[in-house]
Amino acid sequence: MSETNRLSEDEFAAWNALRPVLDVLPAAIDSRLMRSIGMTQLPFFVLVHLHTEPAQVAGLSGLAACADSALPRMSRVVGRLEGDGLVERAECVGDGRAINVHLTAEGAALVERALPIYDGIVRELLFDAITPEERAMLHEISNRLMARLHPDSGAPLDRQQRPEPGASRAGERELVESDA
Repeated sequence: MSETNRLSEDEFAAWNALRPVLDVLPAAIDSRLMRSIGMTQLPFFVLVHLHTEPAQVAGLSGLAACADSALPRMSRVVGRLEGDGLVERAECVGDGRAINVHLTAEGAALVERALPIYDGIVRELLFDAITPEERAMLHEISNRLMARLHPDSGAPLDRQQRPEPGASRAGERELVESDA
């Protein structure tokens, strides 16, 4: 590695401050959610996503894309939710190979009860620790990072390119060259 690619002292300090937060914050939210509602963020995200859909239905592959999850993993998550009576799977009428996931009344009721709990957890662990100005900066920085890390994240789900694990993402070469 050449000296020009090394992190500056300030960059290294910022990265060392952020890196553990990227691990600890999701784990802390998951832990509190598990104690409060009996599930972690991924299955809860699935329920919330379905709850926000007009007919409370989404395709399994669309759910996987929204959650940035592999399809087999999402299938297991949906299977557990189905076993708990929170969702139902059904064959897609227009495409016999596709699976639709429907939120049940029990699943919708859980979302309604759990959203204030989730919001309180996120507020306590994240937003209570920062000022409104820092919250605005966090929002801006997060959007900028997502645009760089996942350039098509704003595109409709069926038009997003999902690189294979370990594959370079679009624009990676330009980022490396421009930072050199």
